[in-house]
Amino acid sequence: PLVLTAGGRRRETEICVVVPFKASARKTDKGYDVRVDGQEVGHYRHPHRSGNAKVRDNPDSYQPPVWWLRLTPTNKDFELVPGLTEGDLVAPSEDTGKPHTDLVPVSYPMWRAVNALRGTLTARGIPGRSLRIISGFRAPPYNRAVGSNAFGRHIYGDPFDFYIDIEGDGKATDLNRDGKLDRHDAYVVVGIIEDLQDDGKIPMGGIGVYNTVGGDHEVTMHLDMRGHRATWCYRTGPSGKRGEYAWASRRFAELDRPEENLAAERAAKEGRPYSRPRREHLP
Repeated sequence: PLVLTAGGRRRETEICVVVPFKASARKTDKGYDVRVDGQEVGHYRHPHRSGNAKVRDNPDSYQPPVWWLRLTPTNKDFELVPGLTEGDLVAPSEDTGKPHTDLVPVSYPMWRAVNALRGTLTARGIPGRSLRIISGFRAPPYNRAVGSNAFGRHIYGDPFDFYIDIEGDGKATDLNRDGKLDRHDAYVVVGIIEDLQDDGKIPMGGIGVYNTVGGDHEVTMHLDMRGHRATWCYRTGPSGKRGEYAWASRRFAELDRPEENLAAERAAKEGRPYSRPRREHLP
């Protein structure tokens, strides 16, 4: 405990110092095998082995995390920033609902982004406490098991998947008040995120929207700190059929157009059809 005095008043508070572990990485032909505090974390592939040009062009963003925390019963409820505990940083196992690992990378930009987004939501009339985090870090073996990409941001520990639940009923909230739960509700939050990115309060990164009809939360979002722009939006209907959409951003339009052109060129080179995602305007 630390005793503080100000204006003749005496106050006692608790101070907690977070001391992370430093990872060790054994280099292989394909990438790095990472261990933390004697425990195997998993394999991280070299960025140059990716088929994605953005991964190859941004190798510094796809290196194994260096600093890690270990979750314990004592620290799992410790708040790193208001409303974000250490336990929130790890994706829960689909089988048990509990964190699938007790190790998690340290990502200060991600922690600050949660704090900035919550504060800005509140300032714009959406309670910050309604931001519910559902997934964070995934160790590489678990990431593969759930069918995610080998270079998906979750293995680097800087994304969070979330939804906005003002009512507290476990479902996304109809933010645009049109009587429906769909991707347009997420676009309200996307616009706020892009404002924060444009102002430099959140690093440039990936923004994803998932509208799963009949899913657990109906509308969820993804935000990561990869350092370069990436956006996607999928709607999965009751039959399982998936549609792809894109939003027209007044802030980053020049960044988005080349990405679509690259996708079209890639499809032509591979001899497959390409249809541009339907483009919709942000609020």
